[in-house]
Amino acid sequence: ALKKAIELKPNYRSAYIELAGFYEKQKQYAKVSEQIDFILNFIDPDDKYSLSMKEKSASWRNKL
Repeated sequence: ALKKAIELKPNYRSAYIELAGFYEKQKQYAKVSEQIDFILNFIDPDDKYSLSMKEKSASWRNKL
């Protein structure tokens, strides 16, 4: 459903956040980073939640 929402509305920030949260629970950290990077690069470079997730991703790199 989230991927369909993104397909219909590519700049739908909330769907990317939810998808990132799903991937985080699945320990698919590279996919989390992809979602967060998309938000920061194409939707809102100042998104506070995404920026905090980006900082958190430094610890994920050790898990990839």
